[in-house]
This record gives sequence, C-alpha cells and structure tokens, in this order.
Amino acid sequence: MVNRRVLTLSILGATLVLSHGSSFAQVKKEQVAGAWTLVSYHSIAADGKKTDYFSAKPNGTLILDASGNYAMVLTNPERPKKFAGKNREEVSAEDYKSAGMGLVAQHGTWSVSADGKKLVRKVTGGFNPEIAGREQTPDLALNGDELKLTDQTSGVTGGKVEQTYRRVK
Repeated sequence: MVNRRVLTLSILGATLVLSHGSSFAQVKKEQVAGAWTLVSYHSIAADGKKTDYFSAKPNGTLILDASGNYAMVLTNPERPKKFAGKNREEVSAEDYKSAGMGLVAQHGTWSVSADGKKLVRKVTGGFNPEIAGREQTPDLALNGDELKLTDQTSGVTGGKVEQTYRRVK
C-alpha cells in the first residue's frame, strides 16, 4: 500500500514538474514584441558548418510591433559601395544587382505559433516581389534579450539559415 502511494505521488510530482517546465519553453508574442538588432546571419551547410552570409558584422533591424505588424531590413556592410548615377533611374543593372545581393527587406504581419516554437510571418511585400503573400515560419528561440530564428529553407540562401538578434533597449 505504501509503495503504491509513493509511486502515485512520484508520478503526480513528475507530471507537475514536466508540465510546469514546458510552459517556460513556450515563447509568447508579448515576449518577442519590440525592436531587435541583427547580431549574426549564418548559412548552415548540411554538415553543420556555419558561414557568415552577410559578413561577420551584419547590419539589420527587425521590428515586431505589439499590434502584429513587422518590418525587417538586413544589409551586408561589405557590399560594393558604388552606385553610379545621380538618381535611381541612372543606376546600372550591375550596380543594382551588387547592392541587392547584400539586402533583405520585407514587411507584413506576424504572430507566434500556438506551441510557441515558430515565428509566423505573413509577408505583405519586400525587396523580392515573389515573397508577397507567402507565410514564413522560422523556428523561434528566446533566451533573455537574444532572439534566434532558424529557417530550414531560406529564400535568401536556398538552405538553412540562423539569424540571431539582440533586443534594442
């Protein structure tokens, strides 16, 4: 009889600990709302090797507002600096291509998945016109003031990417 009570209490205790612990792992929308600065943007090869895609010190901002709108602009500070011409109409196709290869820009609406493990972005528009109307669902991890997003198949690199952001204070 005593052994049965001990077993029952042990199972009940383990269930409470596990269910309580999993609630901490679930990220909520209000936890990620705000402005974020890009710290790193890695392309990840099949063998796990990470490569800096937008240089070792990329520039970028991700704004996730509390009402569910987002804007993201990421740039490679090492992209070519030439942009010949007095205005946009005078810039060559080559200059536009070199500038565009170091740029990600998009906006739309956002939320966090019900399980708290994905950032759900519904793209309204962006630098790449083909992404308008698409839903992007990178894996989401939050550790204090660090936000990590992992895309299994990125539209930027075609493969797996990991973006790390730091909260703007």
